[in-house]
Amino acid sequence: MEKTLIASMLAQSLKATGEPLVCLDTDPVNKSFSAITSLGVERVELLNGDAVNVEAMNDVMSRIAEEDTNVVMDNGAASFLPLLTYLLDTGLLDWLAAKGKRIVVHAPIIGTEALADTALSPAR
Repeated sequence: MEKTLIASMLAQSLKATGEPLVCLDTDPVNKSFSAITSLGVERVELLNGDAVNVEAMNDVMSRIAEEDTNVVMDNGAASFLPLLTYLLDTGLLDWLAAKGKRIVVHAPIIGTEALADTALSPAR
């Protein structure tokens, strides 16, 4: 729920300033971001089981590259690693950056028993 709160706060802030905005909920487990109807959040299925849905991912990346808008994408813990790995392995993040897109990844770290492992994970 914390990640949805952060995504919704960011989206509301952008919307309040009149910034162009597209909100995408790609969380395969929790659809709480798309439940915020005032933001017009779109559901996108980026996973097919545990694998990335390449066609859907390419559609989203093309849209981000081509539209002059901010995108807030909420993807959730279940899909974060597969999606980030796919984005890095395919060079899609570099491709978006080369098209002048600024990419910000926000990964909340919550103090559970996995905190030490998360904090010590090597950056890629």
